[in-house]
Amino acid sequence: MAENPNELKKPAGTPAPAADEPVIHVIPEKFYGAALRKKIPKNPPPQAMPPGQQPAPPAAKKGGPVIAIIAIAAVLLIGGGAAAYFFVFKKPAPPVNVAPPPPPAPVCGDKKCEAPLETPQNCSADCGPPPPVCGDKKCEAPGETPQNCSADCGPPPPVCGDNKCEGTETFDSCPADCKPPEPTPGLDSDSDGLTDEEEKTVFNTNPTDVNTDKDSYVDLNEVLNLFDPATPAPSQLKDNPGIAVYSNAAENYVIFRPAAWKVREGTDATKSEIFFDAATGEFIEVLVQDKPKDQAIMDWYLAQSPGVTSSQVEPYKTKQGYDAVLSPDKFTAYVDGGDRVFVVSYNLGKRFEIQYKVTFQMMVQSLTKLHP
Repeated sequence: MAENPNELKKPAGTPAPAADEPVIHVIPEKFYGAALRKKIPKNPPPQAMPPGQQPAPPAAKKGGPVIAIIAIAAVLLIGGGAAAYFFVFKKPAPPVNVAPPPPPAPVCGDKKCEAPLETPQNCSADCGPPPPVCGDKKCEAPGETPQNCSADCGPPPPVCGDNKCEGTETFDSCPADCKPPEPTPGLDSDSDGLTDEEEKTVFNTNPTDVNTDKDSYVDLNEVLNLFDPATPAPSQLKDNPGIAVYSNAAENYVIFRPAAWKVREGTDATKSEIFFDAATGEFIEVLVQDKPKDQAIMDWYLAQSPGVTSSQVEPYKTKQGYDAVLSPDKFTAYVDGGDRVFVVSYNLGKRFEIQYKVTFQMMVQSLTKLHP
């Protein structure tokens, strides 16, 4: 029978065991693990014995097979533990990139404007109405105004006080920006020079007849010459029921006036300023001013009116023989009273129709000094 190289053999010189002694097989050292070989020295040093004591004969090492089994178990345990660690505690592989689930779709009407999916256009219940669009021909307040969208809301309203007369501004609504319009003559149905308003409320003449009293003199000429146009000659204008005579003794003059007009005197004791008010808001004022007695009325007027030349002023004589000048606008007459000047002015008030121009001229022609 061939010899098995792996068969365990007893070392030479090993005594045979007794018949009743158990046989102990020892794993050769070459089969020990590395850890066990480090712990078991190959040639342990002999231990010193006490004097007179002989060393005991070598005996089989106790626990040899047990140590070997423990060593093998330790190796297996260590290896198995490492394997268990590898499988149990191994770092997991990183997850594969997977897109997150989409968020839930917004719900229109939950009072939450969830952009960007919800907008004023597709969910006004949550996001409010859409902003106005300039140019869509809809003026949508409060977002659109004439200032930021004139295409939809029209031009901005004019601002009174910006020195621009624009839009709906007029002299009546904004005199700071707009100049007064040029006054126009009132209605004159018969074209005799007297307005219909004057004929009906002052002179009692027919607005459709140029010669009311049929005396061959037109109504205008009779009035300016202080005759009554409503009654045949030789009736005087002061006899017309529409005319009254105002006397100012303090300032030494008398003057004809419309009887229906209100007389408004100034507050000074001399009554140097008097107003005659028409029902239309127009009025005629008489103001008395001092003047050097020997100074001509034209020189006095030019001295009071810088920038005005004599060519702009109309000189004339009144029906009472007084020298007078008419201002460039034809609305103020200056009558020479020697040491004083009688200034008669026609004021339109807030109106722009000239209704009483002949009445104004009649009053200038009638002014007379009480005492020379």
